[in-house]
Amino acid sequence: MFYGAGNVLLNAYLPVFVRNHPSMRVEPVIESSRASTSASVTTEATPLLPSLTSLEEEAEKANRLAAHISSRGMVFGYIAALVLQGTALGTIYFLGVDNPIALKIPIFLAATWWAGFMYPTVPFWLKPRPGPPLSTTSSRTGAARGGTTRRVLRYIGFGWKQIWHTIKEVGRLREVRIYLISWFLLSDGVITMSALAIIYAKTSLQLTPAGLALISATALIMNVLGAYLWPSVIAPKLRLSVVPTMKLLISLMACLPGYAMLGMIWPGIVDTLGWGGLTNAWELYCLAAVFGFLAGGVNVYGRAIFSELIPSGKESTFFSVPIPSWNHPPLSIPVPFPTLS
Repeated sequence: MFYGAGNVLLNAYLPVFVRNHPSMRVEPVIESSRASTSASVTTEATPLLPSLTSLEEEAEKANRLAAHISSRGMVFGYIAALVLQGTALGTIYFLGVDNPIALKIPIFLAATWWAGFMYPTVPFWLKPRPGPPLSTTSSRTGAARGGTTRRVLRYIGFGWKQIWHTIKEVGRLREVRIYLISWFLLSDGVITMSALAIIYAKTSLQLTPAGLALISATALIMNVLGAYLWPSVIAPKLRLSVVPTMKLLISLMACLPGYAMLGMIWPGIVDTLGWGGLTNAWELYCLAAVFGFLAGGVNVYGRAIFSELIPSGKESTFFSVPIPSWNHPPLSIPVPFPTLS
């Protein structure tokens, strides 16, 4: 619960960082009466609104900045996860898998790691977000004197009310609605591929726990590279803006299930080539590397695009909408069971 809430609140800072970045601030041009010329005089031909081209350029500039900030955050997060995962695997290796303490120590380390870095960051380093403070009073005098329990209940009720208002507002915002539906389908496909890949590796390829851990580490390392290289190197080299880069990433990721289904299209591929269709463990390792590299870019650009669609002042409530992943596993759970019978 606290981990999910922390992710929502920290993600809510992304659009705030973009809007308050020095490169996004436009300083007003103040001219003296002596320096004013005919070019600075407003006439009937002067447009009241900026041109569409300038608005598109500002939007693209904001998207690139959001992708840059999101990329750095993702990279540090993935590196921290890789360090913690290596520590956990080392603990299990030295203490033994059969030792129950070996499985409890990584859980303790994960909780300590999260609390140790989260606690000094939020109250001491991050500045308060702009906007009115959360009200602790009620219109009824008796409710204001209800003590801590009633105050907590009012906070919970306020939160659920905000969620309902956000859902209604999403219904009115066409671009946000389209994005959330698309993100649900995309993220569900990503989670389904991850879950089925682990099940396939255990049942069909007979990989050991060490092999499964190597797949996870490979995908995590490539996540780091993808989150850094796509916005910093690949997209500028291809001269792609944020949205076309996201389309390219999704198109490439859609090719991965096609490779896994290659054996259904070409049944004799293994007899002809000796590999193909995920029939060897090394193919799964390569697929995990490609998947992690693409997923790193998808996470960076997906968060950057959504941050620019959110109305100002409602970052935390809107970021709480696409976060819940409890909707995704039920769609992938029924798939592998027929193959295990």
